[in-house]
Amino acid sequence: MKVNEINNIVNDGVERVTPLYLGRSVDKGENIVVDLDKYGSALVIGGCGTGKTWFVYNVVKNLIHFNESEDVDIRIHDPYFKWRSEELQEIKNKEHVTSIIDGNTLDFAIGIRELYEETLEREYNIEGKKQGEKLKPIYFIFDEMISTLETVEKELGKKKREEVEYKIAEVVKRGKVVGVRVIIVSQESVELIKKLRDIGCISWEYITKTGHEANWNEVCGGEGDKYPVNTRVGMGYFKRNEFKETEVELVNTVL
Repeated sequence: MKVNEINNIVNDGVERVTPLYLGRSVDKGENIVVDLDKYGSALVIGGCGTGKTWFVYNVVKNLIHFNESEDVDIRIHDPYFKWRSEELQEIKNKEHVTSIIDGNTLDFAIGIRELYEETLEREYNIEGKKQGEKLKPIYFIFDEMISTLETVEKELGKKKREEVEYKIAEVVKRGKVVGVRVIIVSQESVELIKKLRDIGCISWEYITKTGHEANWNEVCGGEGDKYPVNTRVGMGYFKRNEFKETEVELVNTVL
C-alpha cells in the first residue's frame, strides 16, 4: 500500500495524536488504525523469521512519518541493525531517531540506565510544579530481548542483568503516565515478560506464529486464548489489553 493511501486511511476524520496503521482485519475486512498516544508499552512475540522485526520497524516508520511536525524521541536497540536492509539503514539518519545501539552490551546497559533516570525525573516533574509541561514522547524499541539479556549476564555479570531487568520493568510500569513507551520484541515469553503482564503494564501485543506447536495461553498470556500456529508471515494477532470492548484481531499487515 502506498504512503498516500495510508495517509487517507489514517486521516479519516478521527483525531489521533500518534496514529499507527496496522493493516486490515482478516475477519472483518476493515482497516485497523490505533492511536499509540493512548497506549503504554507493548510486546511483539513470535518464532524466528515470522515477521516480528519487520512489524516493529513498520511501527518506527509510522512514528517518523506521522510525527514530522511533532517532537518524538525514538531509541532503538537492535544487535543486528548493521545487517538490516538499505531501506532500514536510512532510519538512522532521521532526526526523530536519537540513538541506535547495534550490539554493544555496555552501551545498552548505559542506555537503559539513562532511560530509567529520565522516567523517574519525568515522574517527579509531573508530581511537582511542571504538571502543564508537554513531554516529548519517548519510544524505546528493544529487539532480541532474550539474547541481549543473556549477553549482559555473560559479559557484565548476573547482578547487572538483574539490575537491567529491574530498570526495564520500572520504565514500563511508570512510563505510560510520563510518555515513555517500551516495545519489547521476543521469541518467547520469559520471566520478565510474565512479570510485566502480571503487573498489568502491557497495553497491547502483536503475536506472530511460533513455527512449532505451543501452548499459546502460556506463550502469550490471556485466559484461554488459543492462536493457530500456521499464521503466515505478514499476519499476526493484535491484542489490546486495556479496553474491555476490544477483542483479539487477526491482522494482515502486508497489503
